[in-house]
Amino acid sequence: MPETYLSLASSVRVREKEIKILNRYFAKTPVSEITHYMFQNMLIDLDKEGYAHTTISGVNTWANMIFKYGIRNKLMKDNPRIDAIIPKKAITIEDLEKNTLEETYFEQKELLTFLDAVLKIGLELNVERFYTLAFSGMRPGELVALKKSDLDFENKTIRISKTLYSENNNMKEYGLETTKTNKARTMTPHSFRHTHISMMTEAGVDLHTMKRIGHEDPDTTLKVYTHVTEKMKIKSINGITSMNGDLLQKLSF
Repeated sequence: MPETYLSLASSVRVREKEIKILNRYFAKTPVSEITHYMFQNMLIDLDKEGYAHTTISGVNTWANMIFKYGIRNKLMKDNPRIDAIIPKKAITIEDLEKNTLEETYFEQKELLTFLDAVLKIGLELNVERFYTLAFSGMRPGELVALKKSDLDFENKTIRISKTLYSENNNMKEYGLETTKTNKARTMTPHSFRHTHISMMTEAGVDLHTMKRIGHEDPDTTLKVYTHVTEKMKIKSINGITSMNGDLLQKLSF
């Protein structure tokens, strides 16, 4: 299936979800009778129901497009979305202390301990999965979407062109989509991406050359990971190869 079609299909699903939410509140209300008060209360309700901020923001944006269309076609006079505020969850000091950046990646010794445990007591294919995550920097969704044809053992490369997608987080209901950039999270499988970038930084690889990490703006990576090390003067990527080799030799087989 062409990549452009996959991307479009994803956008359509998101828009359909947002339309369903809007219809749940306003399907029986003439568009000319929707007030700012009604629309703001809908945003507050969605927040109380636990919808993600991105979902609420999408509903807000899509509603704005509908209201503008209604105004252009003389179906309504005012846009009830104007000055509407999307609720934001307050971040407490405890939240900040629990989600520090340092906790979202493994130090080298910690990675060694983890991978050693995987070798000794890991489940089937755990070794292949976690080693690939740690030493490639790919996302978990990209890992499980890999096909045999993506592996080039002769040139020692992996082609990453797709990721697993499940709108309802259902293992039996999923599809493949083109890769896209996401924000990093706390200690989850995504932490291996942080670990990989950390290792590359410590090996002296310039963060501006890390195109395969997937950040749209290299400066973003630079700002986030400057705390890892100041040793970034070595420009050759041979440094990370050497460091990875030493780490692998220390593990128990």
